[in-house]
Amino acid sequence: MTKTAIDLEKRTLLETRTKTGVPRIGVLWQRTIDAIKAYQDEHPHDFETVFVSEIGRPYTPKHLGRLFRSIRDKAGVDETVSFDMIRDGANSAAIDGNADPVHVEMLLGHKNRDSRQLLEAETIDGCGCRRRNRTPLLPSETEGQG
Repeated sequence: MTKTAIDLEKRTLLETRTKTGVPRIGVLWQRTIDAIKAYQDEHPHDFETVFVSEIGRPYTPKHLGRLFRSIRDKAGVDETVSFDMIRDGANSAAIDGNADPVHVEMLLGHKNRDSRQLLEAETIDGCGCRRRNRTPLLPSETEGQG
């Protein structure tokens, strides 16, 4: 996350997803803004990124991967569990918890944010994550079936 992506006055975050080129915009809660300001006060640096590692350098994808694996291992989570599996599980939990599918798709940075789009769902053993099995988002999409 870059400093220029955050507008503390407008309380927004605007980033373009690297993988898809889809712009993402997010509204920041006041507590998030307060935490960013506190972090910047405690960890001043000249890099364009908001957050830096414990040695004062910008995070790299390789560093974040090592950090994820370290946290996963300390938590006693099986080493076969990847970041993507956890992300997919959070997606499923949000949908199962009646979160607005359009908002969930936006948070995930998906290109097609049409609420009539069918979720891609795949059951992953022991995780409850869903992708690839086509699951309708709206009751009207299942009318006349079954």
